[in-house]
Amino acid sequence: MEQESSPVLLEHLFRRQAGRIVSSLAGRLGSKHQQLAEDAVQEAMLRAAQRWPFQGVPENPEGWLFRVAHNHAISAP
Repeated sequence: MEQESSPVLLEHLFRRQAGRIVSSLAGRLGSKHQQLAEDAVQEAMLRAAQRWPFQGVPENPEGWLFRVAHNHAISAP
């Protein structure tokens, strides 16, 4: 994937995958942690926007977003 396409890809992933990732995280963390899941996905999107233009888009961008969001959620105080 080209570097110029990362903002377009991120927009697409946000529209198509963010809800799925939030739902999956909330399922793993428990429904009472819905806000934490939403915050974690936002953090993952922000990190992608900061890194992908310089480091390139990972082979599995959806998986990358999920892993970053999951790691952020489980490390949250």
